Amino acid sequence: MKIEAGKKYRTREGMVAVVTCINAPGEWPIVGYIMDRGEAYCAAIWREDGRREPSTEMPHDLISEHREKKVGWVNIYATSHPQLLGSKEDADDMAEMGRIACIRIEYEDGEGL
Repeated sequence: MKIEAGKKYRTREGMVAVVTCINAPGEWPIVGYIMDRGEAYCAAIWREDGRREPSTEMPHDLISEHREKKVGWVNIYATSHPQLLGSKEDADDMAEMGRIACIRIEYEDGEGL
């Protein structure tokens, strides 16, 4: 995984980490902070590979790029294709005859492909 400044990553324990620097001097060139419930929780440093320690898995290791969850509303029809819209109001406004359901979904881009 290529780690870049300004991006968010998922930690081994499932928290979100924000990387602010990737070229600090020394053994831990990656600098950032861990988020908890949307707020900065603690400062953190990582090795070039996103790990805290070279041979031990740690809870704050960076394991994947974080992708924000999106929310959408899907109009479902018995005889035509579904519609994905950004809000319940938009889904109601764009509803066509024969809508049988309007379902709220949470997803990440690329999920399930």
